[in-house]
Amino acid sequence: MFELTVPQHIEEPLDLSKIRTKFIPFGQNNLFPQYLAELKRQSSTHRSVLAQKTIFTSGAKFVTNNESLKEYITDVNANGENLRDVYKKLADDYFTFGNAYLEIVLYDGGANMYHLDSTTVRMAKNKKEVYIHPDWAKYQTQKDKLQVIPLYSFQTDLPMIQSNRFVIHFKDYEPMFNFYGLPDYVAALEHIAVDYEIGK
Repeated sequence: MFELTVPQHIEEPLDLSKIRTKFIPFGQNNLFPQYLAELKRQSSTHRSVLAQKTIFTSGAKFVTNNESLKEYITDVNANGENLRDVYKKLADDYFTFGNAYLEIVLYDGGANMYHLDSTTVRMAKNKKEVYIHPDWAKYQTQKDKLQVIPLYSFQTDLPMIQSNRFVIHFKDYEPMFNFYGLPDYVAALEHIAVDYEIGK
C-alpha cells in the first residue's frame, strides 16, 4: 500500500478555501494515519516501543471504593468492554497517531464509551464534527459509508452537548497544526523506515 522507505511529508492546509471536502485531509492522499499504522506493523522495534508505552500508560486496572462506579467501569459499553479496555486502545492510538478519539453515547440513566480507530476519523473544517469512514482509500467510491458525529466542545466551562452521541478528540499541541496532533516520533520516520529495511 505504501512505500515505507519514503516517509510521507505531513502538513495541514493553510488555505481552507482550497479544500473541496467538508473534512480536513490528513497527509498525502488523506492517508497519513494508514501510513503510520503500516509502519508500526512492519518495524518490530518501533512496534515494541509503542506497545511498552501503551502498557505502562494503561496500567493494570481502574480501582474505586464507590460501588456504583465500580460496576460501571467493568462494563462501559454495549460491546462488554471495561474502562481499561477502552483506555488502552485510546493510549495506543495516541502514541501511534498523535490522536485518539472517544465516542460517548448517552442513554436514559447513563453513557456508553467507545474507542474510535484513529485511522477512520477525520476532522471537519468547521471543528464541530468528525467524519468517520471505514476505508479512506476507497472514500470516493464508497461515500455512502461515511458517518458524521458531533465533536464535544471544550470552548466554555459548560459542556456543549447537543446530541446523545458525540466524540472527544485527544491530541497535543503542534505548531502549524490546528486540526490534528502528531506522534512524538514524527521526526524519526526515516529512522523507523531504515529499521524496517534492515529487517527486510
